[in-house]
Amino acid sequence: ETDKYIGIIIEYASGGELFDHILAHRYLRERDASKLFSQLISGVWYIHQKRIVHRDLKLENLLVDRHRNVIITDFGFANQFEHRADDLMQTSCGSPCYAAPELVISEGLYVGSAVDIWSCGVIFYAMLAGYLPFDDDPANPDGYNINLLYKYIVNTPLSFPEYISQEARDLLKMMLVLDPRKRASLPAIMKHPWLAAY
Repeated sequence: ETDKYIGIIIEYASGGELFDHILAHRYLRERDASKLFSQLISGVWYIHQKRIVHRDLKLENLLVDRHRNVIITDFGFANQFEHRADDLMQTSCGSPCYAAPELVISEGLYVGSAVDIWSCGVIFYAMLAGYLPFDDDPANPDGYNINLLYKYIVNTPLSFPEYISQEARDLLKMMLVLDPRKRASLPAIMKHPWLAAY
């Protein structure tokens, strides 16, 4: 830092966006996905322990370094929170295809940590399937109409391609739960057998 300039040093992520990594492979093998997803969950757990909620977790905000480790980026919508049930947030933010339903269909207040868990579930699904869940509405093929997108999410049962294991499906069903009060907590996710190797 000088009187005229401020320098910012950031880690170089030579692997690029996780989004591009998945596109290049169509979808990830579960062994590879479990390593990356475990790192994502550990990172989100860490920021939540520091009382920070990200609120814009998506494939494009996850970078991969030269050792194929995940780096969480873009904290532009991040906010501080308290570890209390009544510490609610009200700013609707994030990317629609990754944002939890309560951001649109609730009374305007939501629990920030539960929103991050939903987004992690969407990322996890995309790692394993090669596409986003609820991204197949013929009436809204690009997902641009947010109201149609959330109506579709609320009214469409979660489905899986046949190549996703039952154990991974079980974990996804714990995370992509419409009611944030019934959505899995980070400790429950971290203890899930699918992540046992990590």
